[in-house]
Amino acid sequence: MRTKEAEAKKIEFEREAEALRIKAEAERHAQEQEAEAIKAKGRAEADAIQAKGLAEAEAIDKKAEAMKKYGQAAITEMIVGVLPEIARSVAEPIAAIDEVRIIGGDANGVSGISNNVPVMMAKTMETVKAATGIDLEEIVRGDSFDAKTTRNINFTGIPGENAEEITDLIEDLIE
Repeated sequence: MRTKEAEAKKIEFEREAEALRIKAEAERHAQEQEAEAIKAKGRAEADAIQAKGLAEAEAIDKKAEAMKKYGQAAITEMIVGVLPEIARSVAEPIAAIDEVRIIGGDANGVSGISNNVPVMMAKTMETVKAATGIDLEEIVRGDSFDAKTTRNINFTGIPGENAEEITDLIEDLIE
């Protein structure tokens, strides 16, 4: 009988050993899968970072190319684009004033404070002109009603039927 008991124990140990081996193999496989998933995620993140970097570099190259191509016009556009932010920055401190008390003198003190915004904007435009040669006042005036209505464009030397077509095209562009 002892041999049967020993044989049964041996079979039981073998089954337990096989079960442990299968469990260990499954855990190892799961860890490998997890490691592969982490690697894949890392590669995807690296690819995304690289793609973003390349896109940003390409955008910078295109901007530089446009700046080179359009030169002064591109610089002017950038400066004009930041004017609202400059005006906002100039006006912020004045907007933060909660209360003004005038003791003595006249009531023009308050209007003097509010007049600082246009004065500062004019100074900013003067500074931009001195630094870059770009006359922002001329640019602003160029979009005025007067500038749009007093333009007088004449073409000479354009052959017959094309002259009217070109004149119409330019008038459409001006409007």
